Amino acid sequence: MLGSDLLRSDLWLRDLWEHAPDAMALSDAAGTVLAANRAYYELYGYAPDEVIGSNFALIFPVERQGTARAQYEATFRGEEAPPPVRAVVRSKSGLERVVEVRVVFVEEHGEREAMLSIIRDVTDEVTARQQAARTQSDLRTLLLSLSHDIKNPLAIIKGHAQVVRRQIVRHGVSARPERVVDSLLHIESNALRVAELVDELVEVATLDQAASPSLHLSRIDLTLLIRDAVDRHQRLADLHQFAVDAPPESLQGVWDERRLVRVLDNLLGNAIKYSPGGGLITIRIAAEERACGKSDPHSGWKSSAQAGVLVSVEDNGIGITADDLPRVFDRFHRGANVPEATVGSGIGLTSVAQIVHQHGGTVDIASRVGQGTQVSVWLPLYPLESV
Repeated sequence: MLGSDLLRSDLWLRDLWEHAPDAMALSDAAGTVLAANRAYYELYGYAPDEVIGSNFALIFPVERQGTARAQYEATFRGEEAPPPVRAVVRSKSGLERVVEVRVVFVEEHGEREAMLSIIRDVTDEVTARQQAARTQSDLRTLLLSLSHDIKNPLAIIKGHAQVVRRQIVRHGVSARPERVVDSLLHIESNALRVAELVDELVEVATLDQAASPSLHLSRIDLTLLIRDAVDRHQRLADLHQFAVDAPPESLQGVWDERRLVRVLDNLLGNAIKYSPGGGLITIRIAAEERACGKSDPHSGWKSSAQAGVLVSVEDNGIGITADDLPRVFDRFHRGANVPEATVGSGIGLTSVAQIVHQHGGTVDIASRVGQGTQVSVWLPLYPLESV
């Protein structure tokens, strides 16, 4: 009966060992692995014959194996078992994981004979915490940048409201109407700018949850729209000069005026912001046809040309690094070479791409660090929504 109980106990312990969710390995004073369970082999990708009889350090990157052995020996000789520690280990396939390790000593006659390492994979937990920290940092940067972007037009609104109040207090009904009207126009335009910033944030923040807002299309003179945008930004940029290279004839098409103004404001604002030393900002406008659809050599059908307009904004600023260039349209992304003092929410180009693509157009960026950036926007004269 006693032998049967011992057999059942032994089978139960073996089953517990093999099916434990945590990886476990038993190793001697020299670090040689004496036994390991199924979870251990699954975590590290080694077969039993590769592990048993080998040093435990095979799970560490080669450059860290010597340090791991020294730490193991110090732990084995220590008076007490250490608290759980975390380490980066590497599977047979080269995949690195973060693990948390607890140890239990196996003793006989008061002497340590072996050490049981209980290993839990905490990679997902660590990754989630790092992502949460990055998200919190991105949110903090976004809020600081938005507060700066909103404070500027609010300050202008406040200043012109004070001008109107002083005019009325001092002169009553005889206040200079041209001064009052000019101030009211500034208040209105900057209030609209604040509203645009809020709309832009809402649209970019909900890219993953909802479709883009519908376009409100009307016939627009794009050349005139661009010249108006340049005039607005020239008044705010003392260190910069603007040059507009446009054909003599107007370029008219069917677009959403309010949203194209946002595109232009973002592109011109970026050109000013990322060329802090001043200099020339060149805006080029040209009619350009582009192929619509793909040719089929078997049927003889050829792609048709679609009329459009190409607008480019070029500065001589800090430029964009080669590593950052593929990510410039990512939400909240900021370039590695952007000075800390340069405010920005990281949503401007995301919004530009969203609006241009909704119109059926394209956005391209060419840049060299220290030499400047050129952003090119092509828009069809008639978006699909207008057909």
